[in-house]
Amino acid sequence: MIVYFDMDGVLCNFDARCDEFNAWREDNHKCNWTLLDEIGPKFWSEMTPISKGMDLLHIVQSLSKSFNFNVGILSAVHLLNGKIGKKQWIKQNTTISPEFIKIINNSHQKYKLATPDSILIDEARTPLIISGQSGKSTKLYEACDILARQLKKGSVSAELTKMAAIMKEEIT
Repeated sequence: MIVYFDMDGVLCNFDARCDEFNAWREDNHKCNWTLLDEIGPKFWSEMTPISKGMDLLHIVQSLSKSFNFNVGILSAVHLLNGKIGKKQWIKQNTTISPEFIKIINNSHQKYKLATPDSILIDEARTPLIISGQSGKSTKLYEACDILARQLKKGSVSAELTKMAAIMKEEIT
């Protein structure tokens, strides 16, 4: 069993990094991948961690031994420089074992790696729902239930604007 964390929007602030480099295309407000490739691995390796996402990662890691599951990263980027930079960021900012780090080309491929006995923590607007067999081990889900009950609603900060939009929370 494994709990995967996505990087962009969960552990690090991709949008703020794009703002920093003015890396948005004017025609559709999507990132300019050509510019990001020119910037190189440092675009990703120097992204700002999201404090609440990192706190959640540490809580889940602390529960992993007691409930016998692993913690990993499942993130997507199609650029070689992006893969290099993301791996550098993970090494600098987490203690996740390389065997549980999956950097894939396309976010739509996540369902191939997120198995029925895993959980993916992602800020994607379209939820990824994978169900397993009835009666399968529920230890991971019990651990996440404990974690969810310990979370407290906080104030929305600028670093969580995507999450606030998804949750339809008002930013003040």
